[in-house]
Amino acid sequence: MELLESQVHFWFTPLAETDPRVPELGPLLSSEEIQRAERFHFEKDRCSFIISHGVLRQLLGQYLSLKPQDIEYAIGPHGKPSLSSACGDRSLHFNMSHTDGMAVFAVTRNRQIGVDVERLDREVEDRDELAASYFSPQETDVYRSLSEADRVEGFLNCWTRKESYIKARGDGLTCPLDSFQVTLRPGDQAKLLAVQQGRTEDWSMVSLEPLRDYKAAITAEATWRLADLGEFYNT
Repeated sequence: MELLESQVHFWFTPLAETDPRVPELGPLLSSEEIQRAERFHFEKDRCSFIISHGVLRQLLGQYLSLKPQDIEYAIGPHGKPSLSSACGDRSLHFNMSHTDGMAVFAVTRNRQIGVDVERLDREVEDRDELAASYFSPQETDVYRSLSEADRVEGFLNCWTRKESYIKARGDGLTCPLDSFQVTLRPGDQAKLLAVQQGRTEDWSMVSLEPLRDYKAAITAEATWRLADLGEFYNT
């Protein structure tokens, strides 16, 4: 699968407990991934893990011309996976996120990348309190200025953009959510407005809705263009 230096590819796939791909995808996982899958208490969560991680292996295998089961990962200091040297082409960078009913994947070359997805109809308890606790003061002010009808989308705009930025940096919880600022007002272009570490111009982001009930965001280093938006179901 061709992926140019200036491009980001975005893929999504459905997640369901009754998905017929589970028997096919399970054997593609590593022994460590299989052990993680077996630790889930609910069958729905186990199936979602198998599908999302199995599809990721299928995707990376197509980019690298490798068998999915031959993909090996290296884990960063804060848990972010990347390709190990055994895969040959370490220019390929990727990230994955999943929520109820969907997994999303972003792939690029020679740049750090992060992706996040949430359901638009997800019930979020204490949304206003979460915004006050985790958004920057400027973001909180914008959020509070929104009408009640716009607050759900505004909250998820902010949340997905922040999560994608943290995942792109690979800093995990060491990067506080209120230490940087993103746009969140419905209709505004996704953008990193302020950071305490580094420069805003070193990163760019997009917000997208792969399906009507979902909102996602991608953050990656430097400038790039979203080249593909597609559902990945069959190899």
